[in-house]
Amino acid sequence: MFERMRQDLSSMREEMAQLRGGKADSIKQGPVQLASRPPAAFDARRALGTLETLAITAKHQNHAKAGEYGAMFQTVRPLADQGFFNDLIIDLL
Repeated sequence: MFERMRQDLSSMREEMAQLRGGKADSIKQGPVQLASRPPAAFDARRALGTLETLAITAKHQNHAKAGEYGAMFQTVRPLADQGFFNDLIIDLL
């Protein structure tokens, strides 16, 4: 059990490092891919983390949609525990 958790954590760290080094347009695909997973495989915290990374990266890169991504993150953050969260991410992005 702990080994699986350790692997998941390591995987998440690698994914976040890749996202931080990327461009906002390529990062945008991360939350969409996560939200497209079957409900049993969907991790709302991970999706929320990639949305936050998208908002931060877009702001740092002065991306045209930086304000939109930041507002999107702030809006959906309190909804992460809702069953429709993955559909919301897909609809917004």
